[in-house]
Amino acid sequence: GAHYDRVDTHGVDDNGSGISVLLESALRQVGQEPPCTIRYIFFGAEEEGMEGSQYYVKSLSQEDQEKILCMVNVDTVLAGDYRYVLGGVIQYDGTTTQTEFLHQVFRLAQENSLDVRLNESGKKFPQYTGIQKSDHYAFASVGIPYVYFWVDNLEEAHAQETQKLGQILHTEHDDLQVITDAFGTRTMETLAIYSELLDTVLVQTHP
Repeated sequence: GAHYDRVDTHGVDDNGSGISVLLESALRQVGQEPPCTIRYIFFGAEEEGMEGSQYYVKSLSQEDQEKILCMVNVDTVLAGDYRYVLGGVIQYDGTTTQTEFLHQVFRLAQENSLDVRLNESGKKFPQYTGIQKSDHYAFASVGIPYVYFWVDNLEEAHAQETQKLGQILHTEHDDLQVITDAFGTRTMETLAIYSELLDTVLVQTHP
């Protein structure tokens, strides 16, 4: 899943980048026989409060929910300093559970030499997780495992998305020319890595 709405910006980072990764993935799957059914969903109204993804999850029967192996959310994956895979459900005592799928995806990334990180320090968000205001939240709230592809800077407690320009999403910096001028080929490398990782997850993840 990836959301296609934006705030009052060009919306290249948030979330044209996620849309592009899903479209690339769909093209790669043409003619393939994946081990599971793959459903690509382009959500609307994420910026209004994740309304599209919440509507989708509520439309599913209990039986349909139980059939879902996992949800992969691709949101804002262009400009940040570091590439992350995030996941898990935060409990009332502050611990994080349901990280099995996250660690499976991270292992696949390592095996394929794809440069992504876990949020192990928990400095900015609880360990392993990222911001919960994205489309994976609706799935996690009913117990569906998820993994969240996201670029940011979680290595410091008060870090912005980038050291060079600060926050990109929801600002005037969310512009293709600004981003490419500032970060050069890093943006294309990031999209390529997440596209390769998603392809690997879809092919090698089994129920």
